[in-house]
Amino acid sequence: MAKKKLTYDTASKIVSETFLADINSIADGERLKSILVDAQVQIRAIVDSENDDAQLTAARELARDLGAGYREAAKQEQAKIVVCLNRLEELGRV
Repeated sequence: MAKKKLTYDTASKIVSETFLADINSIADGERLKSILVDAQVQIRAIVDSENDDAQLTAARELARDLGAGYREAAKQEQAKIVVCLNRLEELGRV
């Protein structure tokens, strides 16, 4: 699944008002870059922890396995639609 890009408007609603005020008061570009790097390091650590979470991995696998039948059934029905539309096209009725 593609991730949506986080806009400034959305991001400014997610962070605390204190953080936003602090950032808006910083004029030192190097300090802002340091905060950026720290946030990126934290994201990597969070993603690594998520990937190492055996319980979460097991739950995802279970959800994928349980949903497989539904996805396959929907795929079959979608294929029926494509085949019928193709035949209607062949008959000149679309």
